Amino acid sequence: MVKVYRTHDGADAEFKRSILEEAGFHPALLRLRQLRGINRFEYEPYVDGDALNFSEIKVMVPCREVDDSARLLRESTSPGESPGNQLKSERDI
Repeated sequence: MVKVYRTHDGADAEFKRSILEEAGFHPALLRLRQLRGINRFEYEPYVDGDALNFSEIKVMVPCREVDDSARLLRESTSPGESPGNQLKSERDI
């Protein structure tokens, strides 16, 4: 799995996942959270409406879908959205 989008907003992550699923891709959402009491982070599946603290949500797709899904997400940027969340090239992966 490879990251094609990152955000701190759960609704934004769900929206991007729905765009990819409608196009026939196989996205997964992972969140990065800090473990309590220690200076360590871990990834775990993001569940819609999850109330636990996390630092970011990553939209991941299988390796063979990276180019097409990243292109679709770049084209689907809404007018008010900052393109900074999206990967700019394959080197950012």
